[in-house]
Amino acid sequence: MNIESIFHQFSTIDSTESGVGLVGAGEFGATFVSQIHRMKGVKVVAICDQQPEKAFQVAVQSGIDKSRIFVAQDLESAKNAISQNQCVVLSRADWLAQLPLQAVLEATGDPESAAATALACIKSGKHVVMATKEAEIVVGAELARLAKQHKVVVSPVDGDQPSLLIGLIEWARLLGLPVIAAGKSSESDFVWTPATNEVKAWGQTVVSKEVGQNFIPNDPHSWGDVLANRASVPFDLTTVPDLCEMGIVANHTGLLPDCASLHAPMARTVELPSIFRPKEEGGILSGKGRVDMFNCLRRPDELSFAGGVFVVIEAPDLETGKLFAAKGIPTCPNGKYVLIHNPVHLLGAEAAMSILSAVKMGTSCGGRDVRPVVDLIAVAQRQIQVGELFEIGTRHVISGLGHQLIGAKPMSHDNPLPYYLCAGAKVIRPISKVPRDIQHLFKTANEISTTSHVKMQASFQKHVNNSISKTINLPNSATIEDVSKAYLLAYELKCKGVTVYRDGSRYGQVLSTASTTSNDKVEEIVDSIFKLGRGVVLDCSDDLIGRKKKIQSGCGTMHIQAWFDPDTGDMMELFLSKGSQGGCLSNTMGLSRVISLALRGG
Repeated sequence: MNIESIFHQFSTIDSTESGVGLVGAGEFGATFVSQIHRMKGVKVVAICDQQPEKAFQVAVQSGIDKSRIFVAQDLESAKNAISQNQCVVLSRADWLAQLPLQAVLEATGDPESAAATALACIKSGKHVVMATKEAEIVVGAELARLAKQHKVVVSPVDGDQPSLLIGLIEWARLLGLPVIAAGKSSESDFVWTPATNEVKAWGQTVVSKEVGQNFIPNDPHSWGDVLANRASVPFDLTTVPDLCEMGIVANHTGLLPDCASLHAPMARTVELPSIFRPKEEGGILSGKGRVDMFNCLRRPDELSFAGGVFVVIEAPDLETGKLFAAKGIPTCPNGKYVLIHNPVHLLGAEAAMSILSAVKMGTSCGGRDVRPVVDLIAVAQRQIQVGELFEIGTRHVISGLGHQLIGAKPMSHDNPLPYYLCAGAKVIRPISKVPRDIQHLFKTANEISTTSHVKMQASFQKHVNNSISKTINLPNSATIEDVSKAYLLAYELKCKGVTVYRDGSRYGQVLSTASTTSNDKVEEIVDSIFKLGRGVVLDCSDDLIGRKKKIQSGCGTMHIQAWFDPDTGDMMELFLSKGSQGGCLSNTMGLSRVISLALRGG
């Protein structure tokens, strides 16, 4: 298909140059400006970045003469400069919606500002090409809906994997080729050196015999053990951006992830049509029409997949599949499934195709029906405490949070939070490591209401002659009225006995969901201990918790009693005693007295 001819014949506007704005003068934006500067029909007239000097440098590097670059200090001067054929540099993204532009490329990587810029541009009648995938995965479907209302285009960007993969999927569908799986490779190849068994990935090198032994599988029909052995190397097989990009593809095409974290096997390119096929035919997929990814395993002398994209399609028939294999196209052993791939993505240098598609043809490079199919959500990997700040780091990692793709759900207090909405947020209530859907099924005792506790006991009591016992567990925040309510309800329902326990009432309780002693209380106790002067002994109250143990000693049977403070758990007194008289008794009593004073002394 001749793309240039299509643009020439079906362009909806005249041949005059269309003005384009860029937000975000990073690597992607810089390559975009340099490439579009060489093209006809479109030109960059505004470059926006929080650091205007960075935007100015990008304009200069792209070949724009310095005399044509204007650093705008206000909106009116920016409009005037564009009218005089100058390229405007500015720091306010909200101005772009008010400038004489046809389209804006958003490439900041900041999800909130990207969404705000896109919304403003859509409402002002400008096309938006979204390179900020962090915003697209959260609000892409809604932006697409609003764009249709305002008769403009919101498009993913060519040069990045989601748009290129969507194009490959739709190409296969247009030809009537069933798409079994679609995906991309990770940003790092896994390069195995046969002579040393070294595997290099993500700038690190490890030695792995397992990878060497499984580089070429003995049984190409059984992938479970092979892929597990390869995955023994200590490298991450997925990153947050990987799942983000595959989630975008799912929302644009309707293809689904096979599992929440993707399979992400370490695989050689030629193995993909054998691995990404249904389980019953020797692959790893539970069904057809899946999105996933892989980590390209190769020798140093083999071609890199270079972060490219692929589809595994079903051949029209086995003979055609075998013909493809004879031409060197990777297929599964019987030729039924075939690999089609594009092993490049040229970043901003390709982005102009999405701009052209929007401004010349009014068409997105994404799917025609963008829907919220999946969400990229955050999953707690540990207990998250109140006051913690979620800061995004390398490869978009947020400490304490994992990432998964699940079926899309409306925003609410009861549904999981989209991953990128966590970035920069401060925790206002504790977050459990236990997944929310599991929490709904398995409640802790403190999450069951007092009424339910008592009614449960009453139901059993009806069918038992003797009294039964069940503890009515109350949270640490329970009041006197809550305790009273439990006893009175138990009486009304004819329970023969009832036990009430408030969480944290005693030190050393068997099970607890969280600490019941506040940080301030702990500090107060610690301070009181270290402020004791030499020779000062703490008073010992009668309200202590005791433990008793009997042992056999050289003096015969000895009874040991240890007494603890109920608030702090500190041992306050120790008593050693034995039944007989004599020197042993005197010594043990004296020893226990000295130990007790030492325990409470400064």
